Amino acid sequence: MLLAGGCSRSPFPATGEANRRIAEITASQSVFRSPVPDHSGKYLAYIQAIGPGRRLFFYDLAAGQSQQVPTTNEVSQVFGWSPDERYLAFDQAPPLTPRPDDTQTAAWLTLYDRQTGSVQRLGTNIDVLEDGAAWLGAHTLFYSAHNLGSNYTEKFIIDLDTATTRKVRNYVSDFVLTGSNTAAFFKNGNLQTCRLDTTNYPPVEPLSTFPPKMFDLIRWLQYRADTGTFLFCGRQTNSQWRCLYEFDPRTKHLKQLTTRGTYNGQCLGGGFAYVGNISNEFYLALRPAEAKLATNLFHGGNVITYAASADGSQVFAVASQNTEPPSLWDYDVAQGRLRQLVSGQPQPWRHARVIEPGPRWIKSFDGLVIPYFVLPPAALAGNQHSPKKFPVMLYLPPASWQFQRGFDQPAEFFANLNCWYVAVNYRGGDGYGRKYGEMNNLNDAAKDALVVLAKIAANTNADASRVTLISESNGSDVLMRLLKNSTNHWRGVILQHPEMEELQDGPPTNCPPLLIVAGELERSRSLLEEFTDVAQGSGIPAQLILQQKTGHDVWSTDQIRDELKAEWRFVRQWME
Repeated sequence: MLLAGGCSRSPFPATGEANRRIAEITASQSVFRSPVPDHSGKYLAYIQAIGPGRRLFFYDLAAGQSQQVPTTNEVSQVFGWSPDERYLAFDQAPPLTPRPDDTQTAAWLTLYDRQTGSVQRLGTNIDVLEDGAAWLGAHTLFYSAHNLGSNYTEKFIIDLDTATTRKVRNYVSDFVLTGSNTAAFFKNGNLQTCRLDTTNYPPVEPLSTFPPKMFDLIRWLQYRADTGTFLFCGRQTNSQWRCLYEFDPRTKHLKQLTTRGTYNGQCLGGGFAYVGNISNEFYLALRPAEAKLATNLFHGGNVITYAASADGSQVFAVASQNTEPPSLWDYDVAQGRLRQLVSGQPQPWRHARVIEPGPRWIKSFDGLVIPYFVLPPAALAGNQHSPKKFPVMLYLPPASWQFQRGFDQPAEFFANLNCWYVAVNYRGGDGYGRKYGEMNNLNDAAKDALVVLAKIAANTNADASRVTLISESNGSDVLMRLLKNSTNHWRGVILQHPEMEELQDGPPTNCPPLLIVAGELERSRSLLEEFTDVAQGSGIPAQLILQQKTGHDVWSTDQIRDELKAEWRFVRQWME
């Protein structure tokens, strides 16, 4: 077995060099979201995470310039431009406040007026989730409002010219517009439509007659106005994979457009686009109506999100070509030209280096093939015959996310500080088909991690006596089960924003030193504090770091940097 003890001093970089690498890596942490082009294709709105959090930016495609739109709060979602391109609707995420029953957070519908340059909320309620905004006319906006703590959602239409708001009733939730006052949506596995602007609940017209439970995981509904057809991603109950489909409500014809691992299907003029997944390597597939223009972008890199222009002539993507930090890109479909708009790596690295996560596969204890990714220590670059042994960070991601082949800041952080970084995509996780995802047994997932660790320990440059377990969100369930079931002695445990049932039993008696990093407004804060107190009372070195004014998800790049530095101090303390 893998037992701790009897190791030489770690070949961590010297303090000055380590600090230089840390500074470079933590400066390259731009996070882009919600690229939304205007109707003319001249301007692009997007969200970028910076020091204080998510902020709204505009990019002038002709001038090649980006500017930040002043907002007081974080910006969580961009809905789109008004038909005359004067207004942009988006959601602000106001400062979190603790709520005993908090399963939702507030979001405030806000308008940017391009004519005056002003930013203004549409409502005044503080504890409200305003969502689902859609432009019905030049200055007429539909939206939903859910008062936090209530169990119902109300729908409204606001006329900006007259500054009047009226309440309407309909059945829509996640929907697409099919006219100036009609929408289509999925309910109970079938496509339906109704009016948006009625004061009483309107009749619902079925558009499809799919057999009961034909699909699950239906996402990303789109409407193609020129043909009257719909695109959506769905997984049939007898299929392993979610695929892209086109449905004609007049003929009732359903056409399958892809065969496996499909995400975020969108209309691309008379064609379509989607994000394809091959073993958690994501690429952007473009299939315009003109077949010769079809291409796959970012193969060998990673795609996070994208948006096509209304006419399908341009595609805007948040992606990377290799494993560098993702950037914001523009692709001209007709000319086949890809250009970078905003780099995710503002300054070139001089001390740190981007280390490629290598995909690996191994048979687990029961013969099931388990995927995992390995980032070697930076010191091994070009020196594979080094006699030195390097400590191991064993990462267990959330089951709903999984580690991907792309830039991962914590992975690059620790690999550049001369640790092996090993991410195990254990059974029960997403990205490898239905069967793999339904194997959600914690005991077996913990065994998967041990099998991968044994393989890593066989490497002559890996120090199996110095292994730190690290997890994120509900990946901590697998980590805690691994601690309870394994007789191995680990050097340390890092729980990043844990959200798990396994905490309720407290730490195991043989638990190594613990570092818990979380937000002060986490729903599980009281449980984390109790867990830390029990650990300390049992003689286990345990520390709980609570980031101020944040909850489970952290977007502030300043806070992300602080968390990584705290984790590095913990690793140095217990693995050196």
